[in-house]
Amino acid sequence: TDFSSFLRERYTTIQVLNSRWNSQFADFDAIQLPDAREWISGSRRQDYSAFLDQQPDESLYLVGPEYAWQKWLIETHQNLARLNQHHEAQYEHWQQVPIPMAEAEVDHVMAHRDELRWDFMTVNFANVLYELFIQGRAFLNTVIFVVLALVLSLSLQPLAAYALSRFQPPGMWKIILLYMATMAFPPMVGMIPQFLILRELGLLNTFIALVLPIVVNGYLIFLLKGFFDSLPRHLYEAALIDGATELRMFWDVTMSLSKPILAVVALQTFNIAWLMFLYPLLVCPDPSMHVLAVWLSEFQQEAPSAAVFASILIVSVPTMTVFLVTQRTIMRGIAVPAEK
Repeated sequence: TDFSSFLRERYTTIQVLNSRWNSQFADFDAIQLPDAREWISGSRRQDYSAFLDQQPDESLYLVGPEYAWQKWLIETHQNLARLNQHHEAQYEHWQQVPIPMAEAEVDHVMAHRDELRWDFMTVNFANVLYELFIQGRAFLNTVIFVVLALVLSLSLQPLAAYALSRFQPPGMWKIILLYMATMAFPPMVGMIPQFLILRELGLLNTFIALVLPIVVNGYLIFLLKGFFDSLPRHLYEAALIDGATELRMFWDVTMSLSKPILAVVALQTFNIAWLMFLYPLLVCPDPSMHVLAVWLSEFQQEAPSAAVFASILIVSVPTMTVFLVTQRTIMRGIAVPAEK
């Protein structure tokens, strides 16, 4: 073809062309003109443009919606007089007839209204889910963080509250007062000391750094101790007579009867871990360790408002689901101590 001959004169050998185009053609005759919808770039685009510049005007033709529209008008109306009569216009040239874009858009919308409604309804949610589950690790990091926080919080805090309630060590109220005093200081006060300690221990950008500050909460230990104090003491006496160990009494008596308050502790821990923002941003600055709240803040700076609203709704669904599932247990946790 003319294009192959042009390339043969331009490059001399097929090896030079393959090196420039980053291709693997066997010879120049294997190279064809680009298809009508084929996208070319780089050196191949430059060579094709140079080839077109050398061609006579009569060998070229333009394609596009406006040319297709003019061709269809000529084939349909044959001459301008019939077209002007049909359109009630005074066009002097075929090029003056505008493409009916508004009518075409209305026809397209009416023909595909269900697909368009579904697309507009789901596109933002699809983009957010893609960013969360495929593009990044924010959701996975948050799930790991929440699971570790729940497991450790529901293990360590009940043990501390059980020791205070069961054995009542000397100075117990001073310890409780110290626990409650931690609530007088905002969390931001302790962030810098925590950051310095974690940095010295080499724990930055780890899940341990995320979990440590929330697995022990003075208020939750106080709340658990109050509930444990309301449990009948004769249950422990009966367990001792049967030869139960302290660990057995803790698990079979205290924990089995404390599901309502444990649900409150779990929900509180879940909310803190799921929505925590400033502390994870401080101790885990690596983007691969970002949790949902940090990701959401960055996403809001780049995404349009509709996608931001979709992301907020998606992030809030788990907390709402957890509350709906555990609300009956939480209400029991409020009512049972009052009845006792």
